Amino acid sequence: MRVAIITTGVLPVPAVRGGAVESLVDNIIGENEKSGQLQLEIVSIFDEEAEQKSMQYKHSDFVFFRPYRLIELLDKFIYLVAKDIFKIKKNMSYRYILRRLYFIQSTADLLHRKDYDRIVLENHPTLFMALKKKNNAKKYEGRYIFHVHNEIADVYRCGDLIKNCKKILTVSKFINSSLTKSIKGIPPGKLDVLLNGIDTVRFGNNVQPCAKEAMRKEYGIRSDEKVVIFSGRLTPEKGIKELLLAFKKIDYKKVKLIVVGSYFFESDTASPFEEELKALVEEIRDSVIFTGFIPYKKMQLYYGMADIAVLPSVWSEPAGLTVIEAMASGLPIITTNMGGIPEYTNDRCGIIVENSDRLVENLAAAMENLLSDDSLRERMSDEALRTSCDLNLENYYRNFVKKLK
Repeated sequence: MRVAIITTGVLPVPAVRGGAVESLVDNIIGENEKSGQLQLEIVSIFDEEAEQKSMQYKHSDFVFFRPYRLIELLDKFIYLVAKDIFKIKKNMSYRYILRRLYFIQSTADLLHRKDYDRIVLENHPTLFMALKKKNNAKKYEGRYIFHVHNEIADVYRCGDLIKNCKKILTVSKFINSSLTKSIKGIPPGKLDVLLNGIDTVRFGNNVQPCAKEAMRKEYGIRSDEKVVIFSGRLTPEKGIKELLLAFKKIDYKKVKLIVVGSYFFESDTASPFEEELKALVEEIRDSVIFTGFIPYKKMQLYYGMADIAVLPSVWSEPAGLTVIEAMASGLPIITTNMGGIPEYTNDRCGIIVENSDRLVENLAAAMENLLSDDSLRERMSDEALRTSCDLNLENYYRNFVKKLK
């Protein structure tokens, strides 16, 4: 089966610049190398490092679209105007407007020129604009699939095309429910759930003690100190501000908080919110470590040196890859009862708190509870490992292929 996976057009695949959607596509490519069940063609925005990495694959071809230099310059100008002049809070929506339009047009040309058994459009409704062009929608009728990773607020006048998908794969039942509210008239039989999967072997609780010790030494963490880890983009909806406020309240002294992530993966975008976060903990700066963006291939080392993961989303998180990563790393988790998170974890793996006006206080209490109770952490660690076992790459790939067919 010849399958084209149309990526978002913002970050490259292979996922050398990070990105949850891009990493999941990476997982499919990697598993396909083992089984060779699909003849994959990955459509991605150009990145020199990604292009180099793509050459290692035997069962996947890659098509990279490289925007003109003028497009990149204009995109950056539009973003800076939105951020610095108009002070738009959600300014990332303005960062890659022209790049995305260029990617859509280039994809439309590719679909018209070639022929595929299946097309998988990853996450963003604007990709359907490539089907609107050059009679592609008619050409690929009954052969295109929408893989949805987030709630959709705007379908960009592509609602009919979305409803006509062969199948709509989502990362949780929560996203299924959300889609039926935002896009009226989706035939129920077209909605299906494809649970996310990760490399549970790599994240599995098997980081060597010497590697843990080296990581702790690198960040100045003593052997008698506990480590709380947050992993994710430094944006308000991820709950990082609430976590920092809670961390300032806890009485447990021998503990460090390590904050792994940046505003928008490995990119040139910055955010005043990051500076606000650092100022928030200035008086306890020796206890809070901001690492900035860390390549995905190194993340198991960061989870490996931690004792607890706190992932307190304050928005309707579709699924949360970091939750699975933390569980697969054998970490008790503290998270929120938001979106699709409860579909991936449970209260035996950690502490699930409500996103209420007492969130900060509840996060602080949960951290103190786990930090001070070794036996509780151990029980939750064992359960986290068991729960994450089925969310492995082999199952993820097998289910992906099955649902395509």
